[in-house]
Amino acid sequence: MAARRRRAKTPETTKRFDVAISTASEDSRYAAMLVRELRRRWNLNVFFYKDHAAELWGTNENYLREIFSNDTRLVVPLVSEAYRKKDWTRFEFEIARAEAANRKPGEYLLPVRLDDTAFVGLRPDTFYANRRDFSVRAIAGLIAEKLGQRRPASSNEDKTSEQHPSARAMRLLASASRQALGLLAVNDLPLPKSALQDLFPDLSWKQPLADAQRFGWVVMHGPFVQVSPKLKSVFSADARENEALRRAWVKVIEPYNDHFDIALVAIMQHLELKEFEEAALLAVVHGLSLFEPEWLKFYEYILAALIRSGRAEAFPVELRLQVHDAWSRCLHVLGKHEDARDAAHQLLRLSRQVSNEQGIALALINEGKARAHLGDQRARCLYEAAALYARRIDDRWVLGRALGNLAMMSLDRPVIAERLLEESMAVKQSVGDEEGAWASEMTRGYLAARQEHFQAAATAFRAAERLARQQERAPERAWALANLGNVYLDLKQYKKSLQTFHQVLHGFEVWQLHGGAMLLAVRGAAHAHWRVGHLWRAERFLRQVVELKQEPEESLHARLELATLLIERKKTSEAEMEIEALCRLAKRHTLWLWVARGRMLMAEIADVPRRRTVLLRLAHEAARLCKEEECINSTLQLAETYLKLQYPLKAARLLEEIEGLVADPTFRRTIRQDRVVLLTHARRTKEAERLFSLMRDEVDGPGQENEYLELHLRLGDVLWYQGRRGQLEALQAYVAAMARSISLGVEAFVSVGVHMFRQLYSLPNRLRVERYAWFTTRLRAWVAKQPGADDEGDVCHIALWPVRLAESAEFRRRQGKSLSPETLGRLAQSEITRTFTTFRRR
Repeated sequence: MAARRRRAKTPETTKRFDVAISTASEDSRYAAMLVRELRRRWNLNVFFYKDHAAELWGTNENYLREIFSNDTRLVVPLVSEAYRKKDWTRFEFEIARAEAANRKPGEYLLPVRLDDTAFVGLRPDTFYANRRDFSVRAIAGLIAEKLGQRRPASSNEDKTSEQHPSARAMRLLASASRQALGLLAVNDLPLPKSALQDLFPDLSWKQPLADAQRFGWVVMHGPFVQVSPKLKSVFSADARENEALRRAWVKVIEPYNDHFDIALVAIMQHLELKEFEEAALLAVVHGLSLFEPEWLKFYEYILAALIRSGRAEAFPVELRLQVHDAWSRCLHVLGKHEDARDAAHQLLRLSRQVSNEQGIALALINEGKARAHLGDQRARCLYEAAALYARRIDDRWVLGRALGNLAMMSLDRPVIAERLLEESMAVKQSVGDEEGAWASEMTRGYLAARQEHFQAAATAFRAAERLARQQERAPERAWALANLGNVYLDLKQYKKSLQTFHQVLHGFEVWQLHGGAMLLAVRGAAHAHWRVGHLWRAERFLRQVVELKQEPEESLHARLELATLLIERKKTSEAEMEIEALCRLAKRHTLWLWVARGRMLMAEIADVPRRRTVLLRLAHEAARLCKEEECINSTLQLAETYLKLQYPLKAARLLEEIEGLVADPTFRRTIRQDRVVLLTHARRTKEAERLFSLMRDEVDGPGQENEYLELHLRLGDVLWYQGRRGQLEALQAYVAAMARSISLGVEAFVSVGVHMFRQLYSLPNRLRVERYAWFTTRLRAWVAKQPGADDEGDVCHIALWPVRLAESAEFRRRQGKSLSPETLGRLAQSEITRTFTTFRRR
């Protein structure tokens, strides 16, 4: 046998496997034949589970995850009834599908159907190789061709070249067959056989398709017909015949132009016939109304081509504006917000050139939407300008949209948002803007949820879902249901929440899910299962969230949640793997805040003190690389982690480090209070006293009574748990706060005293009498030494009323009498009245 050819090494060929076969054990015989053909005939390195049994023995799902994502150039799932039922095959398919989402269609995931099983996850319009249409050798050849190999590796194979029978065969076919094949040849988009028969009922399609398959002119992908270049070349020679066939398509499709999929066929024919205005009109109609991203990207491509090629410049002004408007809208729906912003700006310039105020208003709205998604606050100004233009030209449709978007931008100001929303809904209702009415109901739901009015939010989202259902808009309906499920989650109605998420995930095709509806539903289902204690189901859904295509920060958040859940499930090693993946992804996008969070979480589960110290140091280094605000937040989180791990002094030092970065005086004061607490926990008493003295001097001025009370109360709460000496110091802090509270009125004075009483009464029963007596003696001596204390003991008498109340309550308890809240309230009122009566008498 001749030596096998060597393939030049490229980044793809350096991968461990050329092909990974995903199959159920019931189909392993067919899989083995395919593997043998790929290896012997094409010299490909193939992963087949039976050949790697020893390697797989003892590993876990993460090993397979690496093979089906990073270690292979192609994945070929053999789809069958057995494949659909098996957990492992589903797992392999989900990994491959997630990897395929990052590549061009048809470059990674190549399904082969062994039967007619309907497989969730494999879209019905996906082209595949069918066992019935191709032999094992033919499928192997197709796989090799995908990998760039045109000829078999072994030289003893037959190397017969296919003859080109097209011209000869065409002369043998009847004229009716020629017309049918000609119609196929001039259509660039795949159509099912049933659609051909419905569109051209006068033609017989059965025999022409059979002849075309025999000569290799068409390939059947399930119900879809794909035309080969051979057949196209036959009909491209005669320009007159080609034009007649294309006009036949335009005529027969015209009644169906309101269907976005069939309209694409008409657009392609118009473009080939150089009828660019007709193509643009159809592209604008569907570009302004379509939400399905898988189809919308075709319309975006067509509109962009018309603009960039300069064809749109010859259109009438109104159509030019519509083309730019539709293009901007397509980019926005597809999530290309920066491109959408630029496209809207082009529309704005064009509208100003032709003095079209309606176009200006539309451009301002489109640019505002793009900037809003990019986090640019200038979007509000653009919406306001659009509303002004709309009022000037009395365009109520544009006005309703502008006001609705302004309401969405004002969710943090509920009163303004509600006023704008009410006006927007009234305007939209007056012009019959159904899509705008759906958006208004969604905004109403967002506003109610932001204010934690979850019942009102649920009502709004149900109304939005009903509107979308009536309008037969599946993507909008899915989005409304996904938000409704999350509201049910906030209401703790977990059963309803899971039912709603299930409806989203199983009641719609993947391409029908609006924007992040699938992500929202899968994440919501994970949280619902987590809250009801179904941790293994929550883990399954969170893994799906991680695999879904999303923004980097959303992906990092999902990985952090998954790691936290794995820790809760005692899967420490898997949690560490997820955290490492999180840190790698965060470093790739220079998101140092997430690197710090990952290292902190890993430090919490580290069982070796030295490793824990190293991880915390790495987290600190990552936090220093963050932007100023993120640096403060990450350092605060790191301080919390140190405290959780019983390192209060290190936590205090971290707070001291960021104190100078904080500009807000209230926030800075809170950080200092936390430092006092942490230093007290670390038994750095003198340092804590110095810092407390400094803070007390800062809040000792007039008009700072509330800050003074907050400082002393918080310090007292911390000291109370530091033993008997600490409890005495806590009571001294409470007494100081009570003395200052007199200037705020009786209510503040009583509030501080009641707080002091609760701490006293929280002591164990056996310690109360002895401690109360000890506290009374020490507090009397301490109060007498304070500036302003009188000889008659009035100040001391007033300051110790909470201790006397605690003694009265304890005496009553020992007598076996009731100590209900009402009784304690009467005792407190009596003690306060007696205290002030005695003071006045003196």
